[in-house]
Amino acid sequence: MPSFPTPAQACAASCRTSSAFKSHSVRRTSGFLQVAVLKAPPPTTKINLRFSPGGASNTALRLLACTIRGISTEEVLGAFDQDHIIKPENSNQYARGLLEKADRQFDGVWAQMFLSREDVLKIILPPHNHRAGGGQVELIPISGLTVCAATEKIRGMPGYQSANTCCWRSITYWMDRYPSPVFLSAAPVRDCSDHQHLTHHNGHLIHLDGLHRLIAWGLSGKLDPGQYDKGQGVKAYVAGWPVA
Repeated sequence: MPSFPTPAQACAASCRTSSAFKSHSVRRTSGFLQVAVLKAPPPTTKINLRFSPGGASNTALRLLACTIRGISTEEVLGAFDQDHIIKPENSNQYARGLLEKADRQFDGVWAQMFLSREDVLKIILPPHNHRAGGGQVELIPISGLTVCAATEKIRGMPGYQSANTCCWRSITYWMDRYPSPVFLSAAPVRDCSDHQHLTHHNGHLIHLDGLHRLIAWGLSGKLDPGQYDKGQGVKAYVAGWPVA
């Protein structure tokens, strides 16, 4: 069974081999998938739903999201494959494997939605330090941080660009690229080491893929009040969210 690099290991490889973001998402064109993923902006009516999936503990989760609809595992993985090229030096295989773990945990239950600004800012991000890529500063501890907290933390670290060059390169790559789908779960994935020590996650969506772009959009102002509502919002595929 082949082993695939974690995001930190992949970052180290990408820093050694390229400055052209080989380790990050590259959009591929496919006539069928393009229609499936790129849709017109949804209606702006917000709905507030209470989350209570069987087998999950995140019973306090409520979303203010647009056009929630059920979606198959095949559609989710197809959307991921459209935006991610898997190479030995990147972490995309690791992320795809995490989606498959979430799929098994939640019995293939997925929803596609456009998140409100509040939903996005509350997403829990897993530990992140890029030490394998030469990073000298921990951005997110093992207990996790919300998108809002991680964005504020990096704003208060003027030396982050030089201390974690690989991470910063990934963030700046995404600052002017928006929107792009993110992949989340309604509760921590049990078979994921990065999720084992997350705390205070009840009532929050959990990150599976899209950490750098979420931070980038926060730093670039795309998640600011007034600015976020000008677009269609962040499109998300969420494991474990039942659609009534």
